[in-house]
Amino acid sequence: MEDASGEVKACVRAQVHHPTTDASKLGVYKSAIAKHPEWQGTFSQALKTEMDLARLLQIPMLEVGGLALHESVRGTSAVLKLVIAIYGLAKNVGGAVGLSTVTTRHGASSILRRLGGESMSHSGIAVPPYYDPQYRCDMEVLKFYSWKPSLRHEARFAEVQQFTTQEVSKQWQTSRPAERSPQIHENALADRVMTLNAYA
Repeated sequence: MEDASGEVKACVRAQVHHPTTDASKLGVYKSAIAKHPEWQGTFSQALKTEMDLARLLQIPMLEVGGLALHESVRGTSAVLKLVIAIYGLAKNVGGAVGLSTVTTRHGASSILRRLGGESMSHSGIAVPPYYDPQYRCDMEVLKFYSWKPSLRHEARFAEVQQFTTQEVSKQWQTSRPAERSPQIHENALADRVMTLNAYA
């Protein structure tokens, strides 16, 4: 995210993984909570649930993390805009099961929750927030689905998606000219999701 002069003021990292990717290749697999003696088992099973869903729906996993904010935009709507942009990206690659290692600082995790993010869980037990010694802050691993954004911000989602559609379409046409468009993928996803009432 740039200011009027073109200087970067906020950014976030997003990585797309094929649904058949091994769990050990995901960034969240290396998080502190994944190695926690008490929560390792719950986390591993919760991660498997989300990866199984991506495979079932034939859509990618989208990992989000690395939020960085310049002090001049802290306390502004910058985080909200970045999260909405991530949803736009997820929809425009044809849908995705999202995972985010997100800090509780700057209200980042609470904003993602308001926009549709949820705790990962297994057998009704949620993976809790945790302290990450590498980043020296409290973190959460949240899941989000491209087809389930909060309706409260529907207008802003549409606005950002229109922008990301143009940018993603350029990359799609350049790198994958023989494949179906993101919109066709998303339409197919909607049909598959309708059969999964457990995730609706």
